[in-house]
Amino acid sequence: MEATRLAELLRALVRHRVEFVLVGGGAAVLAGAACTPEDLDIVPSFDPENLDRLIGALGEIDAIYVDPAGRRIAPTRERLESHRLNLLRTRLGRLDVLRRVEPGLDYLQLVERSSWVEVEESRIRTLDLDALIDSKEATGREKDRAHLLILRELQR
Repeated sequence: MEATRLAELLRALVRHRVEFVLVGGGAAVLAGAACTPEDLDIVPSFDPENLDRLIGALGEIDAIYVDPAGRRIAPTRERLESHRLNLLRTRLGRLDVLRRVEPGLDYLQLVERSSWVEVEESRIRTLDLDALIDSKEATGREKDRAHLLILRELQR
């Protein structure tokens, strides 16, 4: 995902006052990792008012679910609440809206392990480097093991 599209996606969320923690590859980039994320991963607050603001932001960026059958399924509060993992396609690129990240941390727990980062005049809450490493270690996926090398080097 291009840096300009990443920033534009983040600006849409900030503009709508969505409370979220940036996790995954986007958080790694903001921590200084030289990698290009395929998508943007966020864990939002699942407070009803926040989900309404998130739905507004998703509408602005033309979000629909990634659907193997090719259907155009728009996100709703009910869908967001009922799925652990919401894989969305937007006009700016992929956005994954997660209920939690490994090892089972939800929004409130992630807030405690995050910090604010300035991104093009917007303040973004992003997972701190230690928590990001813990998350990547807990998943055990091949692509996460590759990112761990970069993240551990940054940690040093």
